[in-house]
Amino acid sequence: MKVFITVCDTGSFSAAARKLKRAQSGVSQAIANLEIAINQELFNRDKNTPVLTDNGKTLLPIAKSILHQQKYFDQTIESLAKEHEHEMVIAVDESVMSPDFLNILMPLADKYPITHFDIITTSTFDVEQLVRSGRAQAGIVYADGELKVDMDFFLLGQARFLTVASSTHELAKLAKVQGSDLKRYRQCVHRSA
Repeated sequence: MKVFITVCDTGSFSAAARKLKRAQSGVSQAIANLEIAINQELFNRDKNTPVLTDNGKTLLPIAKSILHQQKYFDQTIESLAKEHEHEMVIAVDESVMSPDFLNILMPLADKYPITHFDIITTSTFDVEQLVRSGRAQAGIVYADGELKVDMDFFLLGQARFLTVASSTHELAKLAKVQGSDLKRYRQCVHRSA
């Protein structure tokens, strides 16, 4: 099935052979053997480039699904053998949640296919409490510069912050705002209890 899918994805037997690092004759033979085994013609070979038949078009998504399930099955066996966790709770600062953050998590889901990842979004302060109490195994927050000596941590990346004020605020009248200018004004911080 992998050869069948690769021929469909690459558009030719020779391109599939290169991708699979096999001889073109081996790819052609594998397709011929599959067609004999299932008693269906998968490709029309009247032209230089093989064209998927209607039966081939019907079977292609099923073949892809079976191959995907086989990969999942193999990964699950490997995860069970390595005794990976079956569930991981990650507490995340609600302002961190973004498509970029989810892209960081995707490799974890691929590497640990049987692990259920439970993402809890909350405030930065609550993330630390969830990790300390054991209700979350990991937490993701913006670093505040304070190094926690009783917790392990590492840098995932950097984010750029932009400080804004209303156009009617006194700071808006300044051509350039310095850190010392900000100290004269109250900062309101929202946090959950």
